[in-house]
Amino acid sequence: MKHKKHHNQFKENPFRHTIDIIVGYIMIGISWIFLSDKVLEMFINDNEVIQSIQTLKGVLYVLITGALFYFIIKRRMNLYAESNIHLSEAVEALEKSNKSLKSLEDHLYKMAFFDDLTGYFSSNKLKEEIRDFIDHRENELLGFVYIDIDNFKEINETKGHALGDRLIKLIADNISQNIGKEDIVARLSGDELVVLLKNHESKESLIKMISVQAKKLSRIYQLDKDDFYVSISAGVSVYPYDGQTYDDLLKAADLALSIAKTKGKNRYIVYDQIDADKMHEQVEIANQLYYANKNEEFVVFYQPIVTSNDLKIDKVEALVRWNHPFKGLLSPNTFISIAEKTGHIREMTWFVIRESFKQHLKWMEAGHKISISINLSYRVLMDEYFLTRIKTKVQRFKIDPKYFIFELTESMVAEELDKMMEIIDVLRGMGFKIALDDFGTGYSSLTYLQKLKFDILKIDRSFISSIESSSDHIPVIEFMVNMAHHLKMMVVAEGIELEKEFEIIKKLKSDYVQGYFFAKPNLPEHLDLDKFR
Repeated sequence: MKHKKHHNQFKENPFRHTIDIIVGYIMIGISWIFLSDKVLEMFINDNEVIQSIQTLKGVLYVLITGALFYFIIKRRMNLYAESNIHLSEAVEALEKSNKSLKSLEDHLYKMAFFDDLTGYFSSNKLKEEIRDFIDHRENELLGFVYIDIDNFKEINETKGHALGDRLIKLIADNISQNIGKEDIVARLSGDELVVLLKNHESKESLIKMISVQAKKLSRIYQLDKDDFYVSISAGVSVYPYDGQTYDDLLKAADLALSIAKTKGKNRYIVYDQIDADKMHEQVEIANQLYYANKNEEFVVFYQPIVTSNDLKIDKVEALVRWNHPFKGLLSPNTFISIAEKTGHIREMTWFVIRESFKQHLKWMEAGHKISISINLSYRVLMDEYFLTRIKTKVQRFKIDPKYFIFELTESMVAEELDKMMEIIDVLRGMGFKIALDDFGTGYSSLTYLQKLKFDILKIDRSFISSIESSSDHIPVIEFMVNMAHHLKMMVVAEGIELEKEFEIIKKLKSDYVQGYFFAKPNLPEHLDLDKFR
């Protein structure tokens, strides 16, 4: 308040203050002259004495007015000095405020446009750079490389986030050292990095450069005396071909990155519209599978498995089909792999199990003792509630498990051998039979054939189809059959489509045959179970 008071005082007109002082001086002077003369005349009658006193009176007036002006001027100078001090303090406070504001602006700028961990650009700055490039260099090419560190989650979980962060910084620095001066490195989040590549005359030269640099990134990195082999997956989009904005380029590169991941990681994929269309179609199918399960749009077809010697049908394989409301009947190749990735395979499999149990009971009532083979995916079999649910279904439908075969693929078996042994033992203890499907296409190993108690070995179509063109496959198939029999397993040769194939397989003593040569998968009401008798 004091500072405000002084400030307001000095805001008044200085000319007015000067007039006030002069008028005051004149008024005091005139008053002194007249009043002092009157007093002298009242008390002294001698003119000579009055004359001598006049000089003393003048001196006294000067002293009094001098003292008065001293206090007036001192007060004014004090106010002026105080105002200058307050003004200096205000200027100093303003300078400090400006410095703080500038420091805050710099900090906010760094937060908004630079990544705290790596020191390279953030997504905000990346967007700005792309907009600036398009505005000023719209006729040039810009490479957008979206990088993801393979299996980074495992490094974080085993070695800690602090080391993981250092590894990201190390990789970002490695990228920065191997690109051009105008090229840009940015970190979006987590282990996701983006590189903008400029100054390329053609898309081909850009891709060639990416190919060379990608190989340099997949290498050993050393931290805390530990070696880490790191590979990267990347998706590449190119302006202006694959997008005209940051969002479009990111979307295209992200899709290409997803394809790189699905193809086994440790690679880069350049965005392609055909691949994009396929990916969009897969996303659409994944969404539709949710409603397909809810609306029970699936149907179960059955393909006969025929005995080689007397062509008797005592087994069938249950094969799911999707009765799509708009596209009609879809084969498993269209949706099974997508159902596996999305988890929709679980409910789909349980639908097949329920329908197969119902159909078995119908065939039993009709006098057909038909065994049904059902495919199980890894997701379904390794579900913690699988065994409980299958026991419940057996009790509910009152079926005899000996008439059912669960088919497992080689890749499934190789995942968790010990856990798989436990599950298979329980299923076989309940009475179910277990078949190893697609044998020869995956991680064929005599070790798990010995450890896991399979009842049936199914030889994959890829061996059967090349029997005529490659005689080398015949000894291999013969070895498979003899080995299976030695391990007390029955053998099914899948995918037989020609009579010649059947003749060779029969000579090799496969117990069962299956394929279009005998019957295509069909609805139960369209199957002729007595066809070969």
